[in-house]
Amino acid sequence: MMRHGSAMGKAKLNSLVHNWIGENYEMADGVCLPRCTLYEHFLDFSQEADISPMNAASFGKCVRFVFPNVTIRRLGTRGQSKYHYYGLTVKRSSKYYHAVVKMKEQER
Repeated sequence: MMRHGSAMGKAKLNSLVHNWIGENYEMADGVCLPRCTLYEHFLDFSQEADISPMNAASFGKCVRFVFPNVTIRRLGTRGQSKYHYYGLTVKRSSKYYHAVVKMKEQER
C-alpha cells in the first residue's frame, strides 16, 4: 500500500483525489449528500487504488477545493443529525450512483 507521506507525495495524492472527486460528483440544485457517504466512497477508492487514505478533515478540504461553492448543512433531528454537502450529488456515470439512489429510497 502506498503511503501518502512517503512513496506518493502529498501534492500528487491531492491531485489524484481532486480528479477522483471531479469524476464522481457534481453540483446540483436542491440536493444534498451526507459527508460520511462521500468519505466512505473515498475509502473504497483508496483501497482499490492501493493508497493510504487521508483523514476525513483532509478529504473535506479536497472536496471544498474542487467545489468551492458547496455549502454544509446539518440535517436531522436533535441527537441524530448528520452533516451534509448541500448542492452536491453523485454523477450518473459514477459507480456509486446506484448505491446512493438505493440509500435515498430506503430513507423514505
